[in-house]
Amino acid sequence: MDGYLIFKSRYFPKVLGILIQIAGLSYLIACFADLFIPTLAELIIPAILIPPFIGEFAMCLWLLIMGVNVPKWTERMSMGYGS
Repeated sequence: MDGYLIFKSRYFPKVLGILIQIAGLSYLIACFADLFIPTLAELIIPAILIPPFIGEFAMCLWLLIMGVNVPKWTERMSMGYGS
């Protein structure tokens, strides 16, 4: 859900939303594999946690380097989108 909101927000690049969606799907696969097929989970969990690392690291870097576009934020809030 967070990835979709990031994708639609227009405050961040759409690729960050896609990466966060892939991260969520990877976490879901890892949890279901660990719950239902533990032997398979032992094999896939190290590799399946790479996409979440990439997505979350990219989001952190974006926020640290670019931050939030404050003029765009205040413009949208004055239009009544945030209330």
